[in-house]
Amino acid sequence: MLALLPILALSHGCAGSALDADTMRTLPIIIKMNHAADEVALRARLPALAAACELELEYVRPMSGGAHVLRMRADMPEQGLGCLRAQPEVVYAQEDKLVRPMSGGAQ
Repeated sequence: MLALLPILALSHGCAGSALDADTMRTLPIIIKMNHAADEVALRARLPALAAACELELEYVRPMSGGAHVLRMRADMPEQGLGCLRAQPEVVYAQEDKLVRPMSGGAQ
């Protein structure tokens, strides 16, 4: 019985590091890239960005000014956004929030 404890401990540690669908949160984000102003170019870069930041990215729609709306799934969305912002080709990445300027903030 004691011989199984290290195996159980190792298997639990490995399971915790993988992306788990139960703990992932979905967040709409706005992203703008240096050289991916069109949808086709951005879609081609999404797998590499997702792998670099260990999250899931799904294209939603284009915006004006070369920005795009994506759906991001991550265990810790704040860290995922930070990782995306740190990528050299990303101009900006932010949560897509409804803003009401007259009421004093984001909803």
